[in-house]
Amino acid sequence: MICGFVRLLALDEPKYSIEQISARVGKNPAYVASRLKLTELAPVVVDAFYREEIGTGHALLLVRLQPAQQEEALTACYQEQYGTNNKSKHVLLPVRHLQHWIEQNILMELASVPFS
Repeated sequence: MICGFVRLLALDEPKYSIEQISARVGKNPAYVASRLKLTELAPVVVDAFYREEIGTGHALLLVRLQPAQQEEALTACYQEQYGTNNKSKHVLLPVRHLQHWIEQNILMELASVPFS
């Protein structure tokens, strides 16, 4: 769907706006704009998204960050768990966990800088 939105916006004739696309697909303009923003994900995050290792909620949080920060925060999406046979696996954590991690590890660092 994201690729379709991008292609519609790139058309010369007819020219579409986000509002027109949202009306055509029956979604809110904010929905369309947020999905278009996903095209700015770092390649490693795109891969995780397409492999369904992270969900849309995770991707929408990650896209707000710079590419290097996206990669760092991607690791916070998972928790290592060990089974009965000592085999480890990645378990996807809830979106709220990623939000908390971003606030504590990225946004808090910005709050301590000596300039506005």
